[in-house]
Amino acid sequence: MGIYTYLNRNTISAGNMINRVLLMTDYQKKKTKARGFPNLLYIEPTNFCNLDCLMCVRRKMKRAVGYMEMSLFSKIIDEVKRYPVELIYLMMFGESLFHKNLIDMVKYCKKAGLKVGISTNATVLNAEISRKIVESGLDFFIISFDSVDPSTYNKIRKGARYEKTRENIETFLRIKGKRKPTTIIQSLIMKGNRLEKKKVQGIFSRYDVTIKFRPVHNWSGEDEDINELQVNQRNLNQNELCDKIWRHLTIQWDGTVVPCCNIYDKQISFGNVKEKTLKEIWNGERMKGFRKAHILGRGKIKFCKDCSYCGLSTKEKIALTVFDSLSQEKILYNSKKWRD
Repeated sequence: MGIYTYLNRNTISAGNMINRVLLMTDYQKKKTKARGFPNLLYIEPTNFCNLDCLMCVRRKMKRAVGYMEMSLFSKIIDEVKRYPVELIYLMMFGESLFHKNLIDMVKYCKKAGLKVGISTNATVLNAEISRKIVESGLDFFIISFDSVDPSTYNKIRKGARYEKTRENIETFLRIKGKRKPTTIIQSLIMKGNRLEKKKVQGIFSRYDVTIKFRPVHNWSGEDEDINELQVNQRNLNQNELCDKIWRHLTIQWDGTVVPCCNIYDKQISFGNVKEKTLKEIWNGERMKGFRKAHILGRGKIKFCKDCSYCGLSTKEKIALTVFDSLSQEKILYNSKKWRD
C-alpha cells in the first residue's frame, strides 16, 4: 500500500504540522510544559462491558460504572474543535456500543470536523447498528476477534458466543463493502491462540478489512494472570521516557482526566473537565508535575514502572512528527510488527 493512501488534510495542514513539531520537540527536550495541544484524545463513552476477557484488567476496576452525558461530551468537543486535534477515540474500559448516544457522538465529532475511531468486541454489532455506523461517517473501526476456534474464543472472551460474534462481524463487513470506516480485525496474541494467525486471516480474506495481530498489553504488570498470558515479553527499560503524556489525553466517562488509556481506575488524575477546560488541565500543575516525575525516572512511578509500553525510536519520532494521528494509526495497523 502506497504511503500517499494514508494521507488526509490533517497530515499537511500547517497548524497541525506545527503542533506535532512542538509536541515532539518538548518531549525530546524533556520540557514539563507542552507548547502544543494533544493531537489524540481518548474519550470513554462508558466503562460498562458485557464481557470478562482473560487479558483485560477491568476486573480490578473499583470506580463506578456509568455513561458520559451528551452535554459533557458536547462541552469537550466544542472546546477541542478549536485546536489541532487529529483523532478522537470513543473507547476505553467499556463496550462503547452500549452507549445509547454513541452514533450521535460520532456525528457530533464529524460535524466539528474531527476524525473519530471506535473499538468494539462486536457482540452487539447487529445489522441495524452496522448500518448506522457506516452512515455516521466514522473513520476508524477496530473489531476484536481473537480465535477461530469456538472453545478458545469463548474462553478468552468470557460471556461472548463465537458463532454470534462472527456472524455480527461478517454482517457488518457485508454492509460496509468498500465504504468507510477503515476497519481492522484485531487479534490479541497470547498463550493459547498464537498459532491461529493464518486461520483468522483466512475467514475474512474476502472482505475489505485489515487483519492485525498484536501482543497482549501488561497493564503496568499489576495482574499476574495477565502477565502469564504474554508471549515474547520484552525486557523493560524503566528509563524510557513515555511520549504519551506529551501527545495524548484520556477522559473517563465522568469527566476525570487521566494520563493514558491504561489507567483503569483513578490511580492518577489531573482534574475534571466539568471544573476546568482541557487547555487548563493540559499544562496544569498536576500534569506538569507528572511529566517531571517521568523525566526524573519512570521507574520511580508505581503505575508506570512496569508498563510494557516502550519509548520511541528515532524513526518513530520522525513518523509521529510527519504524519497526523489517524494516518499513524492506519500505518501502525498495516505494519508487519507491533510496537507496544
